[in-house]
Amino acid sequence: MSARRRRYDRPGAWVRRVAIRLAVRLIHQVLGSATSSSLQPIAARMATDQTYCDGYQPKCDDLHQLTEGAYYSILCRDIQPFTNRRALAKLAGHDSAYVEAFVHDVDLDVCARWQVCPADPSVVSPVHTNVPTLMFAGQFDPFGALPVARQAAATFSRAWTEQVPSIGHNVLGEDECSRSIRNAWVDTPTSPPASTNCLSTLHLTFIPLATP
Repeated sequence: MSARRRRYDRPGAWVRRVAIRLAVRLIHQVLGSATSSSLQPIAARMATDQTYCDGYQPKCDDLHQLTEGAYYSILCRDIQPFTNRRALAKLAGHDSAYVEAFVHDVDLDVCARWQVCPADPSVVSPVHTNVPTLMFAGQFDPFGALPVARQAAATFSRAWTEQVPSIGHNVLGEDECSRSIRNAWVDTPTSPPASTNCLSTLHLTFIPLATP
């Protein structure tokens, strides 16, 4: 039996396969039985596409339960009504990856059928606060890069932002250096982090594949 076969025969992998099939069926049912059958591929993509799993969906491994109902209710209430599709297209430019992921975002089509009322416009207003805040942004974070963190911090009177080299989205989950900076900072949160020297030791190393 190959390693690949053994990997997919694990109980967790079986649960994930069943969960994906269930997710596709549930999403398609919610969209409405009267809708075109062309929505079936959209439902399948929403349940399995790695882009949405990594950045949006709360079910990227076997330990997470399906929460599509809560996810789409929040997205279609708090985010989609205030999304400027023309602005998205302008930002995406001619980059096919950005156009596919954001301009042709299947979530926008789902929200057209997901019957929730839009939130009050205040939910998208910048937060003004004097609560001490330390923000980390991974160098390769596609969803919360350093410019986004700095934009958010602009209306915080006591906020500090740090970019973490070679890390993606889950900074505190992957990097001990960031955790140590945070843990030291919470003792004196009204001042900038006392030391961030360990960030300079983080580097991305590419290892070439061995040739047979």
